[in-house]
Amino acid sequence: MVVFASEQWAENPIDPLAEAFGASGGSVRIGRSITGGPDGEVRWTAVVANGSVTYLGGVHDDVDVTFTDKAKVATSILQGEFSPNTGFMRGQTKVSGPTSTLLAVLAAGSGDAYEAARKRALDQAGL
Repeated sequence: MVVFASEQWAENPIDPLAEAFGASGGSVRIGRSITGGPDGEVRWTAVVANGSVTYLGGVHDDVDVTFTDKAKVATSILQGEFSPNTGFMRGQTKVSGPTSTLLAVLAAGSGDAYEAARKRALDQAGL
């Protein structure tokens, strides 16, 4: 089992928001950072294109949007306590990038594709 928000997690993450956006047919490069995890800060880039998601280590310079969460917030979102959109609206999830792209990605955070990806990520993390 992989510890959520660890370096090992970041080597092979499942990002439910990216996965759901990919399932909707969207294309985007999402930078993700989680701070305060067991290994400090972990970062990856989700490249969403043609219905699939590829993960790269670190946050690359050419991302379209970035999401940064504290490990506690990321865990709460992953466990379904609240949505990525709620985290953003509460100011708990820090974001950067064009508003239109951000809102399009956040819209993928509800629905069946998001829930399926969230459950896969939960299983991987043993949460």
